[in-house]
Amino acid sequence: MLITTNNIANKNLLKTTGFILSFVVGCLSLVGIAFAADVPGVVNNIATADIDRHAWNDVVGWIDFGSDATAGTGEVEVTDTQLKGYANILQAGFLALDCATSPNGDICATSGFKVLNDGSGNLSGWGWNDNIGWVSFSGTATDGSPYGVTISGSSGDFSGWAWNDVVGWISFNCVNLGPGSCNTAPPPDAKYKVNTSWSSGPDIDPPTGGPTGITPGGGGGGGGSGGSTFDENTWLISSVFDTQVQGGAALNTVMWLGEKPGDTAVGIQIASSNCPNGATNYPACTTGDWTYVGPAAPGIPKGNDKSAYEAVDGKQFRLNPADHNNKRYFRYKVYLFWRAGDTPEVQDVIINYSP
Repeated sequence: MLITTNNIANKNLLKTTGFILSFVVGCLSLVGIAFAADVPGVVNNIATADIDRHAWNDVVGWIDFGSDATAGTGEVEVTDTQLKGYANILQAGFLALDCATSPNGDICATSGFKVLNDGSGNLSGWGWNDNIGWVSFSGTATDGSPYGVTISGSSGDFSGWAWNDVVGWISFNCVNLGPGSCNTAPPPDAKYKVNTSWSSGPDIDPPTGGPTGITPGGGGGGGGSGGSTFDENTWLISSVFDTQVQGGAALNTVMWLGEKPGDTAVGIQIASSNCPNGATNYPACTTGDWTYVGPAAPGIPKGNDKSAYEAVDGKQFRLNPADHNNKRYFRYKVYLFWRAGDTPEVQDVIINYSP
């Protein structure tokens, strides 16, 4: 069983790719209103430059996701879980991205829809426009190939394609069209993209100065090896995850996905328990607390606060069965080490477990 734990506590979910769509046909309308500059509950975080705020479709042309003082622009906020507000299809009207923050306000009682963000920039779900209907942000094309729209967790650039049954493909970045396509005109070959200030991963400013807390450890790989020492002052702790396995599950491996520039480092420790509060005296669950365990590092016993798996992006580390066997609940602790201004970015932590 795989579980990705970027703010998602569901053992059956690897990536969110859809949602339940409920609506009443004929009752949804976004026309007949004044242009709205500030949508309640929406803090626009789309770039303001023309080349950084537009998507393109061959039939209806430019789709504006940005916001400025000009009537008719979009009003869009990217969050860790969804897109809020609406864009403006210049030849077709507003494209609502969330029923709760449409140009008409909250219309979720009539039609429940939104565009979802899985926390790593992978979008899914639906938007609505009165003239062309539903716009899909993730799915499978008629030839069987997958399509979708993604946001770079580091640059904030959108890329990929959305689909509408009336007008066809919507491109969110000129790079979709191949090498050299961003340097010529007219559209759709002009330089364009949608860009946001949203980013995935920890939102923490790196400390100033040089190295602050890692001593290189072993080569890593599995079963209690691969340890390093990390500074305790730069860490993040996840929420508690429930495997829902009565009698406890076996935690097998841990892996992270993200970026680790230069000489930066990422360390991970895992804590597990049969008590949801991390107590050690199951079933009473009244004493003890979460104990975060890593491998043994040189000169440091396994389980010490400064021992952690020196994680490599995309590489699985096998956890010691003696530490995490027959445990129902778990959480993880991620250590971040910066050097000379470079910052590691953790987008996903993936835990493999079995009943």
